[in-house]
Amino acid sequence: MTRDGDNLPQSGAVCAETQARPLVNAVLESNRRRQIAQQVLECLQAVQRGELRHYLEPLPVMRLNLAQHAFREIGAIRTANILRSGVYRLTRPGAAEPIATVAIDLAVQLTATTERADRKVVSYLALALERP
Repeated sequence: MTRDGDNLPQSGAVCAETQARPLVNAVLESNRRRQIAQQVLECLQAVQRGELRHYLEPLPVMRLNLAQHAFREIGAIRTANILRSGVYRLTRPGAAEPIATVAIDLAVQLTATTERADRKVVSYLALALERP
């Protein structure tokens, strides 16, 4: 039989846990932002090297969806919309296009866009550093 309060943490432990929570949240947010930035930069690098098809394989729809989310997260909306069009072209019922064709067209569109996603990544990461 236990007394009331035997299973409760000491007040010092509660205080330490409360103080650690913002730090843990900041670390988790920093890691999430780093992963988003890494996805954006890997996609941009694949486009620059002419290797977008290889970057997207073996699961091009999943990779395009992840990249689209990452670009949208950093604020590169035009680029995210280009990637979304690729998903549509790969999954259009009855008229899906081959990955080779879609990858070439996406690479051309991504290269031609005036949106500077690389600069947006820097701003996105800097914003995380500014937050308390």
